[in-house]
Amino acid sequence: MPLQFWFMLQESLCDPEVIPVISASENDASVSDIQALNISPTNIQQIRESSIVIFRRLIEVLRRKVQYPPDSEWSEFTKDVKERFWHYRRDVGDTILNTYYVLKDQMLAFLVEMAISLTNTPGRDQNQWQELESTLFCIKSIAEAVSNSENIYLPQLFGSEVYGRLPVQGHTKLRNTALSLIGSYADWFKSNPQYILSALNYLIPALSDIELALAAATAFKEVCDICRDSLVNGIEDLVNMYIVVGPNIQPREKQKVIESIADVIQVLPPEKMIQPLLSITSDIMQTMKDVVLHGKQNPSQFREIIIIQLEYLTCCGRGIQPPDENLIVIDEDDSKTKHSLTVFDSIPVQDLINALSEITRSIAEIWCQDNEVIECLCKFLNIGIRITPNLLSVPFEIVVPLIKSSFQRHPYANWLETAVQIVTVYGSSPNHGVDLMDMLISLTSTTIQHVRNKTEMEQYPDIVNSYFLLITKFLKKCPLLLYSLPSEMFNGIMTFSVAGLGLQERLALKSAVNFIGEFVGQDYENDKFAKGIENVMMTYGLDIMRELLLGIGGKLPRSFIGSLSPVLYKMTERYIEASREWLGILLAEDNFPSPHVDQMAKQNFAKGILGTRSLQRFKDIVTEFSIKCRNLEGSAYGRS
Repeated sequence: MPLQFWFMLQESLCDPEVIPVISASENDASVSDIQALNISPTNIQQIRESSIVIFRRLIEVLRRKVQYPPDSEWSEFTKDVKERFWHYRRDVGDTILNTYYVLKDQMLAFLVEMAISLTNTPGRDQNQWQELESTLFCIKSIAEAVSNSENIYLPQLFGSEVYGRLPVQGHTKLRNTALSLIGSYADWFKSNPQYILSALNYLIPALSDIELALAAATAFKEVCDICRDSLVNGIEDLVNMYIVVGPNIQPREKQKVIESIADVIQVLPPEKMIQPLLSITSDIMQTMKDVVLHGKQNPSQFREIIIIQLEYLTCCGRGIQPPDENLIVIDEDDSKTKHSLTVFDSIPVQDLINALSEITRSIAEIWCQDNEVIECLCKFLNIGIRITPNLLSVPFEIVVPLIKSSFQRHPYANWLETAVQIVTVYGSSPNHGVDLMDMLISLTSTTIQHVRNKTEMEQYPDIVNSYFLLITKFLKKCPLLLYSLPSEMFNGIMTFSVAGLGLQERLALKSAVNFIGEFVGQDYENDKFAKGIENVMMTYGLDIMRELLLGIGGKLPRSFIGSLSPVLYKMTERYIEASREWLGILLAEDNFPSPHVDQMAKQNFAKGILGTRSLQRFKDIVTEFSIKCRNLEGSAYGRS
């Protein structure tokens, strides 16, 4: 019988429109419901009782189905067979969850009592761990449905009766499942913090076991993330644990452990975060200092080490970021911000920031041509820009010159992305306008020198995409800085942007279209400002419209019509007389924007888009015209 059957049966049993829900007093289901379904309360009760019997039998069968075969048999399985077994277990796990919705506490009682029995059987064969593992797997599969207020069976499970008796050596599959189970019940631990310590006592030793480390680190991360408020009073113990166990943990898992402890540190007030943060970063910082010292002579030999250390710092920075905070926009006049920034006056924090600044400058210089190192460095910088208080960030006055000099040294797109973060956070602050302006001038100059024509724009789509993201962010956050650029440079940006509308590389094209759309759609009350924008549009409007019509006419994929139409709509809405003139000039050209449309079709198109103010109608007209231009009119592909 397929697993899907049990899902459908459970859905029917739990659907009150199929089987009304009645209580012992039969008041929970209306008479009309029962009459409409032509089913008596007695029959309803019989169905409920029968379903419990059936699903109780089902969980017994499923528990055996997910059980690993004996070790000798498993070792003979091919990789493909093992993967099919694991895939089947995942599918059965969903059915086990469906079963819980029918049996509820009866199922949890059965599974926990079975686990207690299996760990408590005198003289059991130590090699026959499979039945216990499958039982724990079943308990893990129902975690999302078990109430956080459950206080009978889970305390037995995580207490001395089961976890207190689990093996601490060997039995890798059993212990991996036991570790994953802990992480699955992190929400329950949050509501029942008295059981966290016993779970961590089982989990922490596994962090340094290569075969268990991934499951242990993942579970540790889930528990620390969700239970951070309960763990914060024991932060000193967690830090000491890391100092002891950390050197024996593999890099991938160590990242999770560092971020997990940082999750707990985040709960502390800024002044109390300093010491534990310094404790978990001290070995990272020292390693980076040593690597920078030796890396000057042989960068390639030490690149892997520096990448690993940067990833550790990034994980730590991500951990101390508040869980409900996506991005902080700096307001230095805000009293809360001022209070949080006072922590920077302490000597330990100043020493940390100075060390970070020096190390990041050295990394950017030594590995300037190593894209992977620079990518990791910029990820770390970006995390620092996003958190507050910024205990692991490089200061604004350091990072802005670093971005400029590094991008000049080797124009990687990552530096532009970090610049976008800077503008997002500091763009609204008048105190940083001069520095942001200098950064924009420098990055624009380097970009236009490096990407001089459309061929090179196609060759470096990542740089083009990131640059358009940057100037779009300036347009949104601090447009005056963009318009205050030297006229020659601003004209260069507009020429660059118009060329971007004709790119074939999708990511760069999308960001170019987005910038032009934002530019055309600007609306400012200041008459002088609005007049300046209008003058720019009068200069570049014809070229912009040419590229838009060419794209609609077939130069660009059909999937971009939806992005081009709103830009053209904004142009015709804001500059209707100029648009009428531009359309007349362009559509009068032979074979423009396509040889498949005649003059009548072009005139109808112009009349249609100039005569409607409905965006949806506008899009329909553009789409219809594009289909004609592509010679798809009447075809199945054109209708799709």
